Amino acid sequence: DKTEVGRLMSRLQGDVNSIHEFLESSIYSVGDIALLFGIVFVMLYVNFSLGFLTLSILPALLMIRIVWLPRAREAFMAAHETNSVVNGALAEAIHGVRTVQSMDRQQVNFLLYDDKAHADLRTHLVAARYAQVMVPIVDGLTG
Repeated sequence: DKTEVGRLMSRLQGDVNSIHEFLESSIYSVGDIALLFGIVFVMLYVNFSLGFLTLSILPALLMIRIVWLPRAREAFMAAHETNSVVNGALAEAIHGVRTVQSMDRQQVNFLLYDDKAHADLRTHLVAARYAQVMVPIVDGLTG
């Protein structure tokens, strides 16, 4: 087994938190979807042509999402992976602090950790760009 203990623990904690957030948000999502269908029904019932015109932007939003989603998912997974590497390195550094000090490797370990932290920053910045690109597109289409 070549997986570091700190990295494994980081992934486990991150995955447990992700599952918790998914279950928590899925309860709200069911209510939101029911509300959305109710709103669409009322819009079409009150004024069919205006409601249909309002819903006509949905194909454009769907196409943008189809193009955006694979790239965003890749960026989010890369950020998750580098976060795991950084947290694993930190946990192992804390666990082996006496060994590092006895071998006088503080500077070497700092440089190694610094490289991992900068890689983590870069991947998180890319993921943040993908996360924020949808907001102006939706605002522009919905006015």
